[in-house]
Amino acid sequence: MHIVTYDISNDNRRERVRKVLAAYATGGQRSVAECFLTAAELGALEAAIDALLDRETDRVMVIPLDGRAHVFTLGKAPQPVDPKFLYIGEGE
Repeated sequence: MHIVTYDISNDNRRERVRKVLAAYATGGQRSVAECFLTAAELGALEAAIDALLDRETDRVMVIPLDGRAHVFTLGKAPQPVDPKFLYIGEGE
């Protein structure tokens, strides 16, 4: 699992980054996404987002999590879980 968080200064770029992340994310909130990624998916995600950024004003952090570590949540946050299945294919 990886946590991807972003701070994008331009509304149009932020929306494009959000759409790219939505294709990989299994959960998250606003500018934070929870993504179960293979090494190839991580590379593709990083390349897709990097192409959208203004390196002078935008920030994106990709944080790998140790799958062996215990994750705890506070408030309404649900525990992250591995998805039962992943759909791989083209969307509409």
